[in-house]
Parts: sequence; C-alpha cells; structure tokens
Amino acid sequence: MVTKNFFFSNNLIELSKKAAILEKDEEFELINDWRDNKTPKSLQKILNSYLRLAVSYARKYSSYGLPIDDLIHEGVLGIMHALEKFDTSKDFRLSTYASWWIRASIQDYILKNWSVVRTGSTASQKALFFNLKKIKQQINDVSREFMGQEEINKVSNMLNVKSIEVQNMESRLTGGDLHLNQKVDNETENDLNEFIS
Repeated sequence: MVTKNFFFSNNLIELSKKAAILEKDEEFELINDWRDNKTPKSLQKILNSYLRLAVSYARKYSSYGLPIDDLIHEGVLGIMHALEKFDTSKDFRLSTYASWWIRASIQDYILKNWSVVRTGSTASQKALFFNLKKIKQQINDVSREFMGQEEINKVSNMLNVKSIEVQNMESRLTGGDLHLNQKVDNETENDLNEFIS
C-alpha cells in the first residue's frame, strides 16, 4: 500500500538507495497488475524501485532553490504519469520511458514555482530558462554580470529564440523577484508598496 510516509518522508533519498531494482519480467507484471487491478502493493513496489531515478533528476535540478523533497515528489508524479501511458508490449523498460516524464514534471514544477512571476512555458522558453546559465558560462566572461549584445545574439541563435527573450530571461534570472515591502533606498523609510497606486 502507498503510505503517507512514502510521500511525506524526509528520508526519500535513503529509501531510494535501499529499494530493489526490478527485473524486466517482474516490472511488467507489476505494471500490468497496477493498471488492471489497481493493486496498491504493486504500485508501491514500482515507485520504490524507480524512486532513485526521481531522486537523480531532482538532484540535477536542485540548484533552482526549491526543496529537494518537492522535486522528488514531482519526479514520482512523473513516474505515475508514465505508468498510465507505458506500453508493456514494447520491448523497453519503464525507466527509458519514465525518464522523459520525470524530467518534464520536475521542469514544469520549477517553472511554476521558481518565481512569483510566471515564466514562459513554451518549449523555447523552457530551453532558455534551463540552459541560459550554462551557455552564458561557455560564451561569456564570467566576471561580467550581464551579457553584451554579441553574446545575447549568440545565445539567441543557439536556442532559436528572439534576442529580447534572452535579455528578459537574463534579467529575471539575475535580478530575482522584488518584494513590495522592500525599501526603495537606504536614505528613506519608503517601500515599493507606497509607490503603487
């Protein structure tokens, strides 16, 4: 049975290390049992076995400042989505198929929760959000905070997005969110909220 402790445990990483790796035949049998009979024990075994894959992807995306447990939970939701669509008649493992769903679920969660202001969710916006930092390091002088127009054009061409989108995303990633109770400057007691009418 899928227990509350499975989803709310602080020890998800430890649990993932201890879980048995399923053989292909057992995996397919459990998947079919879950799909046909909704047997909780089968689901629990599958989720335990593939938790390490969710943990692996969650760790890759942990630099976005969101709790690792939340990212792991999103990965588990990706596994469950993959389970619903997985075709056992094909000759490949669930891990191959589930990897895409785990990554997509975690990325969607990050995009929705990374900032108070929603970030674009098109494929090109996702690529820009998740690759801009890495590409900047490859083509930019790391001592500079912002890219020049030449670097912006390179990134724009590499990711097939408009230059203005690169500039906007860079500003969002570098600047972060502003809080309305944030002081305008050190000399006055005014905060941003006072300037909004």
